[in-house]
Amino acid sequence: MKTVGIICECNPFHGGHQYLIDCACKSGAEAVICVMSGNFVQRGEAAVLSSHARAEILISSGADAVVELPFPYAASSAEFFGRAGVEILSRLGVDEIWFGSETGDLSILSRFAETAASPAFREAYIKRAEGGDGTASAYFELLSEMSGVDATCAPNDILAISYLRAIRTLGSNIRPVTVKRQGSGYAEETLIDEQYPSATALRHMWEEHEVEAVLPYLPGICGEVSRREVRAE
Repeated sequence: MKTVGIICECNPFHGGHQYLIDCACKSGAEAVICVMSGNFVQRGEAAVLSSHARAEILISSGADAVVELPFPYAASSAEFFGRAGVEILSRLGVDEIWFGSETGDLSILSRFAETAASPAFREAYIKRAEGGDGTASAYFELLSEMSGVDATCAPNDILAISYLRAIRTLGSNIRPVTVKRQGSGYAEETLIDEQYPSATALRHMWEEHEVEAVLPYLPGICGEVSRREVRAE
């Protein structure tokens, strides 16, 4: 029996999440277990829907179980977010961890992960960030330079790298599988792809125009649950 684990926020659940679950199921997974942030997500922001509502959506969309990523890790940086998620999935005994990435190439991501784990990278990164470069741009540039890989690194790649580093640090037997991100970019603020919109764009529209405006962009039961939860507030 092959079991697959997915680490997520689902804030809100969108077409990209559905695509990842569908890919995992089509690969022969007999069980999909999601480790999901609770009522608060990265940067300590409140999720648009409660953890119970988001878990209900995941179960209705193909997941078999949803467990909560504790708040200190859910609101932390990618390194701690990823490590906690991988450790939970390891303890649950899943065979594979599936995640989206902009690169979509596990060999490149593995090279990045190996580079990011080195003391030389950490030292160079601190110096470059302290020298005035933004922390994100310094991280991306150094990964490419020091790994010898001519590839652009983006937000979901950073999470992917954190998962790969955690697997290595923990000595986990989980096999990583990446799926190339579809549609809009991670931080895209406008809805330019109806099938695969970014969560950022959906949240902006939700805040500006309320839930009814985003319902056409939410897959499956997500729209129904979102409307129900908002009306119950």
